[in-house]
Amino acid sequence: MHLVFVLVMFVAAARLSSAAEDVAMDFEAKVLKNAHVTAVKFYSSMCGSCKDFAPIWDDFESAMQGHLAFGVVDIDKPAGMKLAADMG
Repeated sequence: MHLVFVLVMFVAAARLSSAAEDVAMDFEAKVLKNAHVTAVKFYSSMCGSCKDFAPIWDDFESAMQGHLAFGVVDIDKPAGMKLAADMG
């Protein structure tokens, strides 16, 4: 059984970490069937208050590197929007 950790946090697109891969196009393979626990950041560049959460995510990602896999989903893109809607 695979443990999947999906953290829904809206952050500014400008604060994306290069360590996290966009997983929207192949979410099942990259997250649900990944052998590692995966934290996924859902974000929108259009969310004004999202900038407040960017440092929190960055700190979390820095602290957990090597312990968790990381992915991002840009909900401004069609694949990300569909995935976010499907996940509720």
